[in-house]
Amino acid sequence: MIKLVQKHLIKFNHKNYSVIDKLGFLSKNLYNCAVYLNRQVFFSHQPFLTMTELHHALKMSPDYQALPAKVSQLVLKQVEKTFKSYQKAKEQYKKSPDKFTGEPK
Repeated sequence: MIKLVQKHLIKFNHKNYSVIDKLGFLSKNLYNCAVYLNRQVFFSHQPFLTMTELHHALKMSPDYQALPAKVSQLVLKQVEKTFKSYQKAKEQYKKSPDKFTGEPK
């Protein structure tokens, strides 16, 4: 399967640089908050939070509200996908550890 990718380089002197930089910063903050919440439930041996649970936990945060709703939801979706991927890797490791170079941490 081939995936096409576009790369846009936005330089400091671009007219929209400051807006794009601020949105990227807000997106990073929201992602880190969602990861933090999922790590906390992981350490307390509870199931990972779903995108809906993350939404309800973070919908009043300034980072979530400052971003467009579609972007905020995509960030939370990515966090959910990351933790599901980790969970699947851990299960696969338990079934056949020889496929991995080390245990998922």
